[in-house]
Amino acid sequence: MPNKTERKKREAISLLLTGKTDAEVAEAIGVSRQTIWKWKKHEDFNADIVAAGERILEQHTLAVSKLVDDAILALSDLLKSDDESMKFKAAMTVLNSAKNWRELRPEAPGHTRAENEIDEESVKAMMQVEQWKEEFKQQGGKPEDFTTWVLQGGFEKNGNSVESAKSNESEKPQSANTAD
Repeated sequence: MPNKTERKKREAISLLLTGKTDAEVAEAIGVSRQTIWKWKKHEDFNADIVAAGERILEQHTLAVSKLVDDAILALSDLLKSDDESMKFKAAMTVLNSAKNWRELRPEAPGHTRAENEIDEESVKAMMQVEQWKEEFKQQGGKPEDFTTWVLQGGFEKNGNSVESAKSNESEKPQSANTAD
């Protein structure tokens, strides 16, 4: 069983890892600020801080990993939605994530060349949509109309003209959420 000093050191480590200052830690555990300073001078104490920090990081990484799994399942469900606007937004979220993933990890270990090519195609598609958004905006289109315009056929149906989007404004679907 740890003695009183060891218990206080453990408390100090926990508080230091939360970002508390030496003075705040000292006050909380009932020692002087100089005592905290002395403890921090010892290799063992610093090693314990590092080890505790690594355990916390591991726990947080696991928790985030579980949340990512839940988020992917939710996006997968949204991609199957009957609401076209929701489906479009979910697809854009997936494409943006693919782009970010690709930038952070361009050569994912364990992925086949075909999988990486699919990722590249997703990024290209997302970049095309971003280009369309910019062209739409430059031609006077309102950002809130872009999603509805794309759902109505966008560039394929209407050509490269915002005028066609403006003329179709009265044809907006009732269920479409027009936020960009």
